[in-house]
Amino acid sequence: MTLHFLDIFEGYADLSSVRSEKGDTSDKSKNTFDDDSEFCFVEKTFKENYDYFICDDLGMEYADHIGITKERHQVSFFLSKLLKSNSAQGNAKIVSQILWILNSLIAQCYEQHINVHIICKK
Repeated sequence: MTLHFLDIFEGYADLSSVRSEKGDTSDKSKNTFDDDSEFCFVEKTFKENYDYFICDDLGMEYADHIGITKERHQVSFFLSKLLKSNSAQGNAKIVSQILWILNSLIAQCYEQHINVHIICKK
């Protein structure tokens, strides 16, 4: 059996209701993301699988969210990008961010388990 690159990606039906990456961020007193945002989808879908789930969307972050499990010694990086179309340019942006993350962390986490999860709606 031959495995193709695109076979590694999982689809999520709930992404069909996503309309924005973060939702309305103008109200600084809010501590949740809009229900129709990718950030909300990521938190609702994956947060419970981790001991720590951190929103790291602060400019030069490693990822939009970082999940950490103590028992499995696992760190997972979640990137959320709302693509306007399934274009080579949009895909290249995601891949370049993944490579930047891996390049930045490999030296620091040489023998650790690093998982990168790509969450994107096209």
